[in-house]
Amino acid sequence: MCCKPTAGHGRRAITGASLAVSVACRRLVTEEKISESPIKKLVAAVSVGVIDGVALLDLNYEEDKAATSRSSICVATEDGSLVEAAGLGRGSDVLARSSSLKCCR
Repeated sequence: MCCKPTAGHGRRAITGASLAVSVACRRLVTEEKISESPIKKLVAAVSVGVIDGVALLDLNYEEDKAATSRSSICVATEDGSLVEAAGLGRGSDVLARSSSLKCCR
């Protein structure tokens, strides 16, 4: 393998794409090419996981591999509305029972 794998590409893509499209639309409005931005709300994503019974936010690659439960549960709009809830559980830990879910409420 030539490169060390990293976790979070999808989450960074969601956040970065939202910001990039918003900036582009703002520029189009400034240049009077469109009358108003079609963007209603920005979105962002972050991972949560449980390692040795401890809930962690924004897992790196090693944490993602070690997590007994992990999720990209916090895909939310700028006003806090939940857009996506996706997760994977291994072992006895279940994210739905952990305090990690409170990050999105």
